[in-house]
This record gives sequence, C-alpha cells and structure tokens, in this order.
Amino acid sequence: MEVPAGRDAAIAEIVQAVREGEHWRVSVLLDRFVVDADLPALMALRKALADAVSERGGP
Repeated sequence: MEVPAGRDAAIAEIVQAVREGEHWRVSVLLDRFVVDADLPALMALRKALADAVSERGGP
C-alpha cells in the first residue's frame, strides 16, 4: 500500500511523539490524522507504531 503524499510526515510526527512519551500530543496528532485518513494511511501508521514498539522492546 502506498501512503498518500504528506501523510508520511504526519506519521513520523506521531511516532516521534509516542517515543517521547508526549501522550497529550499523540492524542491531538491522532485526532488530526484520522479526520481525513484513508486505509493505506491508517495501515502505514499502524506499521510505524508497531515498529516503534518493537524497537523499544515492547510486546
């Protein structure tokens, strides 16, 4: 699946906020992201978050 242009930057910003533990910021960024996200963008976000969790040694 191809991520629509501009969505990769939003995904990177969400993942960075997760890594930094800024939960309030994650919530705001997710709210903005899902307003106009399509399936490829949501799947890309899911993969990026799963990768970030595995890098931290999470479940």
